[in-house]
Amino acid sequence: MKKILVVDDRESMRGLLKVFVEKLGFYFLSASDGQKALDIINADQEIGLVLSDLEMPGTDGYQLLIGLKKGNFKIPLIVMSGKMLEKADLDFFKTYQGFAGFLSKPFSMKILRQDLENALENS
Repeated sequence: MKKILVVDDRESMRGLLKVFVEKLGFYFLSASDGQKALDIINADQEIGLVLSDLEMPGTDGYQLLIGLKKGNFKIPLIVMSGKMLEKADLDFFKTYQGFAGFLSKPFSMKILRQDLENALENS
């Protein structure tokens, strides 16, 4: 069973995504910011995919990406946000080999499933 690490500062969003991720048959892990996510990734080499919010207090999605690159991780990363990404932001995320896409909040379980499956198939 693939492990999905969800990174979001809002507990309610992590709870909702826990229901979605487990219903889709994946093992769910969560972190409330990018630094906690990096700590989990360093401790668990079997993370199959990271689904991260972009804007969070502390270590945000941008800093998480930098940490993934510095750690030479190749874990697929899907970024999610309630705001549309600017071209410069998208270009920044594309510098990470594992960048697997962007989800605009709110999104449906169907879209989440498609994006997770596509990212995992291509990793």
